[in-house]
Amino acid sequence: MEDPEEYGLEMESLIEETGGRIDVPRIKSSAPTNPSPPSRNRKQIILFALCIIAAAWLLSPAKVDQNTLVTDVEDLPEAANVEDTTIDIEDGLDIRVPEAPEQDPLIDPSSSSSHGHTTIINVPATVEALHPEKPGFQHPPPYFSSAYVRRARHDRTNLPELAKKWGSWTLEDKTPRPNLESLYAQYPNRDVPLSAFPPNAWQVDPEYLPQFVDQGIALTERAMAAMLAEYGHYEGGPLEDAFRDLTKDDPAFMFNMSMPNVPYNRKHPPGNAGRTSETTLQFIRKHLLHSIMTEDKFFLTMGGHSSSAGHGNHFTQSYIMQVQRALEPILARLGVYHISRNVGMGGLGTVHNGLASQSFYGGDNAILVWNSGMTEGDIKPRDIFARQGLLGGDRVPVLFGQPVNGRYDGLCGAGYWGSGEWGDGYAGIPETATYDDIKHLPYATLFLICSKEMNAECRKSGYNGVCWIDRKDYTPEKQLDVMGGRAKWHPGNWMHQLFSRLIAYNIIKVLRNALVDWRDLNNYTLPDSEFHITDEFERIRTAVRNDTTSQCFDIGLPDAICNIPFQGHSEFTPRANPATTSIRRILRSDMDVGQPKPNAYDPPDVYNPALDPPDGHIDYLAIVENGVDFVPLRARYENLHQQLNPPAYSTTAAKSSLVPGKGWQIHESVGAPDNCDATYDSFCNRAESMNCLLYGHNDARAFFIGDGLSGWLLMTLNQVKEGYIIVRLVKAKPNDNTKTLGWKCENNEETCAHPLSDEEANAPTSKEFPEKFQVEYSIDGVVHTWTAEQFTEQLVEVERLMEFSVLLNAPEQFAGKPPKDIELGIRIVGGRDATFGFSHVYWA
Repeated sequence: MEDPEEYGLEMESLIEETGGRIDVPRIKSSAPTNPSPPSRNRKQIILFALCIIAAAWLLSPAKVDQNTLVTDVEDLPEAANVEDTTIDIEDGLDIRVPEAPEQDPLIDPSSSSSHGHTTIINVPATVEALHPEKPGFQHPPPYFSSAYVRRARHDRTNLPELAKKWGSWTLEDKTPRPNLESLYAQYPNRDVPLSAFPPNAWQVDPEYLPQFVDQGIALTERAMAAMLAEYGHYEGGPLEDAFRDLTKDDPAFMFNMSMPNVPYNRKHPPGNAGRTSETTLQFIRKHLLHSIMTEDKFFLTMGGHSSSAGHGNHFTQSYIMQVQRALEPILARLGVYHISRNVGMGGLGTVHNGLASQSFYGGDNAILVWNSGMTEGDIKPRDIFARQGLLGGDRVPVLFGQPVNGRYDGLCGAGYWGSGEWGDGYAGIPETATYDDIKHLPYATLFLICSKEMNAECRKSGYNGVCWIDRKDYTPEKQLDVMGGRAKWHPGNWMHQLFSRLIAYNIIKVLRNALVDWRDLNNYTLPDSEFHITDEFERIRTAVRNDTTSQCFDIGLPDAICNIPFQGHSEFTPRANPATTSIRRILRSDMDVGQPKPNAYDPPDVYNPALDPPDGHIDYLAIVENGVDFVPLRARYENLHQQLNPPAYSTTAAKSSLVPGKGWQIHESVGAPDNCDATYDSFCNRAESMNCLLYGHNDARAFFIGDGLSGWLLMTLNQVKEGYIIVRLVKAKPNDNTKTLGWKCENNEETCAHPLSDEEANAPTSKEFPEKFQVEYSIDGVVHTWTAEQFTEQLVEVERLMEFSVLLNAPEQFAGKPPKDIELGIRIVGGRDATFGFSHVYWA
């Protein structure tokens, strides 16, 4: 069992392991500090997505005592060496955030004849009238938009001149289109046969399709060329120059993905974008074409550790968020809703999320990326990540990021999923050799590869971010100048952007090639086999369920986790659907455990110049966003509708006679945790106690804390079908449960059989188990008991800090029976000395 001092998850931040493989490439010089952002006095007009409200903001950073260190223990040595930097703001420059399209973000597409390629009109006036949110728990304006909201600073760009040089999206569909949602619902996974589309659907319109496909090709080519230009490998001219063969002698080889026709343990060439297989690319292609033809979504999610999460940078600077920033406007033009999720957590692997992938990573992913080599060296939890990712939810994703050293050969050899691994892209990065190079090299290439003479400067300038920029409606008491977490193994934002470009470029390349092939078809008639995915999903899942060679089966938990999808609830963040996957949501209605903290202020954040390239440099986002208004997307609207109107959590389980405990409470909660959905527009972890409010990272380790006086923690598990319940209940730091301080009896009752003395009720607790310690758990009112020895013996340690208890392993009792709701209870016995944290529950 874990020593509570080591169990930093619930008690304090962890010192992260630095051994093993680091999957996100690092700059060659270590631990840079923050560079001074461009000097300007910036006034911006902040646009709310549903109504245009102008407000002037005077930006000047707060000066903070640099001796204040971050609370992330893993990064203290690096954070302590951060130099004091202050943004020098000049006077006299107005900067305006671009206005959003004048269409309704919240109009119901079902009431419109538009299929999503046409602008929707008759908009409601304000979002507040439709869905008011409590102060401290509000989402940013783009969250409420059913149309993509531009993120680039178009105010500083001559858009006509940009369009003249690069092109822009000009297509507007003026033809009324049918609402096809009822048609999609008739087919598994929306696999509508091409012959079933009505004649006025855009998918079979011979006049519209050539324009749509051709503009899609042009858009993808602009995006790829702009990425090459960012790194100095495209200087204008015919776009065809950007699609030359990327040989090893070409600096643009950095974007090449090698596809060796050899076993999966073959390493890719150094310096390129990585290695994959034709099978993988074909699966991505099918996902993309399916999403376009069925007006659906295309999601990408990453599970990983602090390095891949982007610690040391703004959350939106992390490579997965930059992937969303690169892909989202392109897919939006094609009628597809895209988000990327950064579910990275410092100091942890992936197994706590992987055990219920469909709940925590989302069961709606087209691509699922593993990136946790530093903290997850064992093959077995990686196998759980892969198998649960493939089995759960309504989509079967392409798995990416798995190591190449023979792992998963059995699974890959079976031929039912493709995999691959990203490279570092260094082949096309020039060296920052002198100070003069900083002025002349492409901005995106700075500080990645440095000479010995420039090592100190690269250390200083490898990150670009601040903790606070003044705003009119809130002033924090104290903020760090720059965020902590800038450890040697945490890449800066330049490296994160590079990594994101390698990923996005190759996804866009697959999309471009698919559109080119579509253009070459007779009458643009796309065969069903090109975009139908159901048969592929069923084939893959059948193979996974039937496979028994996986190392997953040696992990010590029930074998069912290897071939049956589990669902789960937790207080850890981020999660794919935090409002519906918290433990708070499934607690019995008469439980009182307190409320999460609010954010200190409401969105949006003021403009942060660290998130955009300076004037005069290639602005990828301005290039790909340029064009007519973005229009509402059905999938985006449906997702928004589900988030704003989650189904009530009802249950058929009968309440047991157990008395709800009064001594449990939420511990280590961040600000507005139900907003921590791992996406670019998440807005959480900004409580008043946060000393870097612009950090924006979602990862936190909240849990329910209780002790021997807390009583029963009661919850309902819906639809238990297979007969399995697994929980994570671990020893917590003594004295952290302040709710029972001073109590003498359980639930603070006035009398009990063995009341504590005044000294015991108020004194600090010990670290050892008390003499009468027990763990009790109840399944539908039937109580089971573990002594201290039994509790310790039954724990299954899957990886560091991740121990689990199997409460129900009875498939024979559920075989052939309909699913049932079960009331689950947890109770600790043994006074205040027995302090525990309850963070996860899984079932199937």
